[in-house]
Amino acid sequence: MDSRGIITSDLIFASILILMVIGSILTIITERLDAVSKTEETGKARMIAENVAEIINNVYSGGNGHSANISLPANITDKNYEIKINSSGVFVLIDGMIGKAYVAPNKFSSSDLFKETSICMHNNRKYLIKNVADEDGNNWIIITET
Repeated sequence: MDSRGIITSDLIFASILILMVIGSILTIITERLDAVSKTEETGKARMIAENVAEIINNVYSGGNGHSANISLPANITDKNYEIKINSSGVFVLIDGMIGKAYVAPNKFSSSDLFKETSICMHNNRKYLIKNVADEDGNNWIIITET
């Protein structure tokens, strides 16, 4: 056999093997970076949920007539999000992931009609959160866009 032909086939085999190893390493790195990005989004969503829950709890503990304004951030890592609030807590939804925070009050409404609803808040908007007592003396958290 020709000695040059053996070296060439070994070189081709080694090159293919190295390319396969590099390709698999790049795939692993890409997956890790995606996981880090999703962790960052979830962390920021949780911080927004905690902030909204803290304001709601402060308004609730302030008693009847207490209110506060909140301005929501424009986005989370350049992605839109929405906040859902109900008696179970505050939920920030972004890209199929959820950040959650608990709240003390359990009666929420989007109007002074005291109809219990799930409230939806959107990014880059301002809201008024107020504590209002109904005719039976029950405290309601009313959230309206301003």
